[in-house]
Amino acid sequence: MTITGIPRDLPGFPFSEGPMKELYPDGHTAHANRECGWGPGINQLRTEVDLCRNQYNGEDLYPNAVLNGSTPSVEATKDAAEGILGIEIPYYVFIDMKGFAELIDALGGVEITVDERLPKGGGPGPNNLPSRSGRRAGSRWARSAWTATPPSGMRARGTRPVTGIA
Repeated sequence: MTITGIPRDLPGFPFSEGPMKELYPDGHTAHANRECGWGPGINQLRTEVDLCRNQYNGEDLYPNAVLNGSTPSVEATKDAAEGILGIEIPYYVFIDMKGFAELIDALGGVEITVDERLPKGGGPGPNNLPSRSGRRAGSRWARSAWTATPPSGMRARGTRPVTGIA
């Protein structure tokens, strides 16, 4: 098993062969529109494909997605991941943050080495996160943006719960 993280705000990413590459041969771009627009990041694909791209909720881009137990936006995200990583992804597990939190709880929490004290609740003042945490504390620590470290520090912290269960 391989777990790969892609920055959610990665702009201009390529797609593997498929309908999104036909739309964006030179990489993904933003679409400014009051009615239904999206930013350039990979985290905008769901909005673009399922809500804005067309009147059929992306089904004309990926007509077999629902029949195969997926959604058009998940297929677009898979095509983006393949394009970014330069590999074919034959199988995947797509899990949202709620599902990830439930997975951590089902496995009995996750063990994290806390090497940087971070404020709890967005203001100054350190938290005292135990080294073995459930979903709330572990997720709060991993996703905390209130810190002197650059955004890359938040991304690095965000991968620890994932690698802790792998």
